[in-house]
Amino acid sequence: MAETLEQIEQRGGNEGLSGVLFGLRSLDNELGGIRPGNVCVVASPTSGGKSALAAQAVLETARRSRPAAIFSYEMSSTEIIERMLAFEGSLSMRAIRFGRFSKPDLDALHQSAETISSYPIYIDEDFSADVDRIANRCRQLKLRRADLGLVVVDYLQLVPPRASSSRNATREREVADISRKIKLLALELRLPIMALSQLNEEGRMRESRSISQDANIVL
Repeated sequence: MAETLEQIEQRGGNEGLSGVLFGLRSLDNELGGIRPGNVCVVASPTSGGKSALAAQAVLETARRSRPAAIFSYEMSSTEIIERMLAFEGSLSMRAIRFGRFSKPDLDALHQSAETISSYPIYIDEDFSADVDRIANRCRQLKLRRADLGLVVVDYLQLVPPRASSSRNATREREVADISRKIKLLALELRLPIMALSQLNEEGRMRESRSISQDANIVL
């Protein structure tokens, strides 16, 4: 009870915001932040901006001196860092992709690189890691950095099935198992986890309806 009351009272001193913020005022005011133990699912079709929104949340967490970890199954660490450089330096992704900068933009790029290098951001691009490995690596990171503030999984449908999964399991059941494991991990480590998810042409989450059932927030 004492712990719960303390958390409630702390929210009042932070404009009602708690947990992980996106750095986007309208969204943060609507959600109040992603609280520890919660799973926020960000879903969109291909190229819908999922990874960009996650990168923004990671940067906002790191700016507040809280470590953040990204488990990427779609983009390399270089591609993720490019998005962060664009956000931090207010640079266009087109300029970064083609390497065409004015002198002020080039200065902003180097300043952004220096700033981001000082942030406690961990990127794991082991595309073969199943959800059990994600869990173990999060536990290890939590032991090293007790103030771990955010974990991102990009994206759920690309996470390989667990080694212990039945050979006869459907992909829908495998994704449901991954989703449930992510939820239990958030509760175990009292961490906010952002799980990205692909939508099909009908606007539904691919492979599994259980993803939204395991989520506290769905965007």
